[in-house]
Amino acid sequence: MEQIKKKSPPILGVIIAGGKSGRMQSNAPKCLLDFNGKSILSHIIDRAKLQVDHLIINANSDDHAFTDTGLTVIPDEISGQQGPLAGMHTAMVWAKENISDDCLIACFASDVPLVPLDYVEKLNDVRNAKDADIAFATSNEKDHPVFVLLPVSLYDDLHKTLTIENSRAIYKWLKKHKTVEVDFQNENGIDPFFNVNTPEDLKTLKNKIALSAPKPKQNRKP
Repeated sequence: MEQIKKKSPPILGVIIAGGKSGRMQSNAPKCLLDFNGKSILSHIIDRAKLQVDHLIINANSDDHAFTDTGLTVIPDEISGQQGPLAGMHTAMVWAKENISDDCLIACFASDVPLVPLDYVEKLNDVRNAKDADIAFATSNEKDHPVFVLLPVSLYDDLHKTLTIENSRAIYKWLKKHKTVEVDFQNENGIDPFFNVNTPEDLKTLKNKIALSAPKPKQNRKP
């Protein structure tokens, strides 16, 4: 794969894997389940690392498979399974301590193995063109607010939302700021933000990929 051109300021990618996997009927985090020969997480890492300057995992599990990726794994700064906003908040803290206060955070949900290779670039381009604070992805008339690009400069407001207002409502917080939506088209007939929440979802996605694969040409008989 070609390295995708980086944008400045520096971009920290965070794979938010803090959620529970109850609907997968498995004790393992759903992102560690096999998808076409490797874990869902591995697919996401391969795609995410081409698009950002730094990449970390936000996970509240101590499963060794997270540390085996070689990436830094950080639990939520705020306890209590506070949802995706807590993952964004945690990434902001890490960025402030390890990169810079002008860093951008690009978030990746941990159950979407086909995230587009131009996801970060496209969000960043639209965010800059619209002079917005935040950009998030949409596809097929559905919002994907966890797939969001936002600046570390919003840390104070997010910290207040989580710790003083005790709010976990991601839409409510996003809409407090100048936010733009960035639409993505299907790729080979598949929604690139198809998320795997259940065993049926995993089977459906595998079938979609199999059906979209080019059919081998048959040799004509002489």
